[in-house]
Amino acid sequence: MNYSAPLSLVLIPGWSMPAAALEPLAESLSGEWPVTILQWPTELEVWQHQDSLLDAMAAQLPEGPVVLVGWSLGGQIASLLAAVKGCKNKLSVQYGVASGREREDKREKIKGLITLASNPRFVANQDWPFGMDQHTFKAFQQGFNQFPAKTLKEFCLLVAKGAGNYRATAKSLQQLQSQVDLSHEVLAEGLKLLATLDTRCLLQQLTCPQLHLLAEQDALVNHQLVEWFQQQILPVTSFAKTGHYLMTEADEVASQIKQFVVECN
Repeated sequence: MNYSAPLSLVLIPGWSMPAAALEPLAESLSGEWPVTILQWPTELEVWQHQDSLLDAMAAQLPEGPVVLVGWSLGGQIASLLAAVKGCKNKLSVQYGVASGREREDKREKIKGLITLASNPRFVANQDWPFGMDQHTFKAFQQGFNQFPAKTLKEFCLLVAKGAGNYRATAKSLQQLQSQVDLSHEVLAEGLKLLATLDTRCLLQQLTCPQLHLLAEQDALVNHQLVEWFQQQILPVTSFAKTGHYLMTEADEVASQIKQFVVECN
């Protein structure tokens, strides 16, 4: 790793969304640090194995130290990357990371982790009331398998809900989603990840600084999740005037990120 390289901000999009969905935030962040938006891999076999997916995302990281900023599913992937690339080796072992991908020395590549409208466990269970109801999620999966185009359109409406300019945001998201070069099979594997990923313990053990940004009007992530972050003494900020697509408040989100980066750099 080139430790003389400047710090970069790395953005990771959400399920079914292209890198372009994060461009409003990237534009608001530009000027002080280089900004890179990662692309989801298109190969089905990569999505079928968590280690392969992490490898594919890690391969896109720029030289030098980075702060990871992940939206929705991207927040969970960013959390896993932070464990793989930047924190204690015990986390690498815990999450099944091969020794060749552990840190080469004590200097950490990941300087900070920021999640945007991201639930560490997306689907609820007996000990996690903050996730989406299991029946609701299974119905969404079934709908996607039977009527993918219709379900993706409905998903964009949910993502846009809570935004001040709801109709325009929903239309924009639908246009962006149509640009995604991901097969139905790949997207189905992404839903399987959303159903099973659980980064709660990981977030509690990460050694790098964290910041979690949520939205009060989010139709996909329970806003009461704020309470859990507070209980874990993990920094969390909530935005009142938007929903799951926090990029409708890109300048305000960027301000929070900039302050965080200055403090952890």
